[in-house]
Amino acid sequence: MLKRPIGAMFGRATAASAAAAADIPADKAFAMAQQGELIIIDVRTPDEWRASGVPQGAEPINMRDPNFGAKLQAILAESGD
Repeated sequence: MLKRPIGAMFGRATAASAAAAADIPADKAFAMAQQGELIIIDVRTPDEWRASGVPQGAEPINMRDPNFGAKLQAILAESGD
């Protein structure tokens, strides 16, 4: 599990909620994700995932994938956001 704050999360975000999301410690974000309160999306590349792993429960989407937007929308639609 990551031990540093989560810097970017997607979902229903306003400027205020996006700023607040940057301040959620990793352990709290993990607990919130397990309870379905937020989605953790890992937007790094496959090489980065191989080097350090994907956080448990995170949705990996390669930020360089030409279908990035569609994949992100699919995850959000599945979650009801």
